[in-house]
Amino acid sequence: MIKKISILIILFLFSLQIFSQELGNKMRYSGYAGGMMINTGYLFGGNYTLNGNSGSINGVPFGIGGAMKFCFGKHLRVGFEGYTTTLSYNDNGSSVSLGWGGVLADCKWDFEKITLFVGITFGGGSYKHILNTEIQYNQENTYYLRKTPVMVGVPFIGIEYAPTKRMRLTAKIDMVTYLSPWKNDFVNGPRLYLGFLFARKK
Repeated sequence: MIKKISILIILFLFSLQIFSQELGNKMRYSGYAGGMMINTGYLFGGNYTLNGNSGSINGVPFGIGGAMKFCFGKHLRVGFEGYTTTLSYNDNGSSVSLGWGGVLADCKWDFEKITLFVGITFGGGSYKHILNTEIQYNQENTYYLRKTPVMVGVPFIGIEYAPTKRMRLTAKIDMVTYLSPWKNDFVNGPRLYLGFLFARKK
């Protein structure tokens, strides 16, 4: 946990360094970008034991969400984002899902129609595990639900392509870091986001 928090702090301090450089360069509001994205990837976790049932969770999730970023100077963007990601497993209706949102800061570098960016988001949300415990002898299904509030830090890196002045196609990869105590049914892994943003430069 200490190692994870240290890495996130380093990334955050890097963003603050860019921020201070921009202040020295007469930083001012320079536009915005916002839109929707879908996400997938591969999530995995350790073995869990819940309500007398045990197993493991891994697989390909699917989710959706969006972000809004405000630009300051040449490199800094600050804003907010929020997403949901759901992973179904065991082919019986069992699933885990994470819904979260938070405040972001990223640094961008523009190259004509291409923009590269790296940043981090701090926020919170809810982790939900729905476990279907099948009772074979009477052909009934019993569902067990556990919801856990979580705090997260989410480093990310990505690229944007601007086919027009007002639209950008975007792709990014992130990795959720749980700042709350780890639960044995938590899953984690890289997620890929694809979507579009509407942008305006001042």
